[in-house]
Amino acid sequence: MNTRAIDDLLDQSLSAWCSEVSLWMPDSSGAPRQCGAYHGELTPIIDPEEWPHELVDNFAAAIDWVVRQVAESDIEDRLGDPEAMVVAARCTVMAMLVRHRGDISDVLEQCIRYRLLAFEMFERELAELVGF
Repeated sequence: MNTRAIDDLLDQSLSAWCSEVSLWMPDSSGAPRQCGAYHGELTPIIDPEEWPHELVDNFAAAIDWVVRQVAESDIEDRLGDPEAMVVAARCTVMAMLVRHRGDISDVLEQCIRYRLLAFEMFERELAELVGF
């Protein structure tokens, strides 16, 4: 798959994820869990320990979808080892994803940071009222 097509897939996937982020609200059942799943390859793009679990997992799923699309296209186009095609697709997508890092960070900061801070303040005030 050519880089323009991969970039279009990334744009499509990231746009859908950003829409999810813009609508996200902390769950009232407790503080949003930080992501404990291993997303080490995403760390240069999004810090899994800084953002809520479901947002990081959804981000990883969005990137995995792009990787699958690229790998399936490459497997159809060439004869070769499918596992190697998946690895190559992941490397290509991750390399192209780096250019989106600033936009991803901006979306998280602008849409989520304030909500997390407000939620934490609410939780503290509630705990003080209840006496915990």
